[in-house]
Amino acid sequence: MDVSDFLEKAKRIHGDRYEYPNIVTKNDIKINNASEGLKYEINTDDISIEVTGKENELIGLDITDFTIIVDVTDLEAGEHQVKLNVSSTKEFAAIKLSTETVNIIIK
Repeated sequence: MDVSDFLEKAKRIHGDRYEYPNIVTKNDIKINNASEGLKYEINTDDISIEVTGKENELIGLDITDFTIIVDVTDLEAGEHQVKLNVSSTKEFAAIKLSTETVNIIIK
């Protein structure tokens, strides 16, 4: 992404701080601690990640810069609301998801 693409999508919030939206699909969410023999289906619409930081921190940002995880430890078959956890190898002022949980169906 070049600077013009960034400035088209980003929103200046204060001084040199911007919010930049990214879209996460259910295929981008990793499932940790899944039990063998069970099938896991994440049932959610796309989730947006808003990242706040300086322009030079956000230019070139890609969804692969983030890890979005749900932990299904000790969950049995059925439908569950599971907390999302997001992390990044890059430093930002803030990372915010449009939702805190996703619905997971375990069979």
